[in-house]
Amino acid sequence: MSSSESEMRRPEVSAGMAAARDRGVRLGRPPAPLPPSATRAVQLRGEGLSLAASSGPRAA
Repeated sequence: MSSSESEMRRPEVSAGMAAARDRGVRLGRPPAPLPPSATRAVQLRGEGLSLAASSGPRAA
């Protein structure tokens, strides 16, 4: 494709992406799953613990 053709298609692609977003389509790379430790941290934060308190005992 020549550069002029790609320049002509850019508005079409942008309009299509905007229409997809309006329909609720999630674009891009899917989010990575959270590791179990992060899930546990979120749970403890929801219980009112600080991140320092939820990390457990610290080694001296």
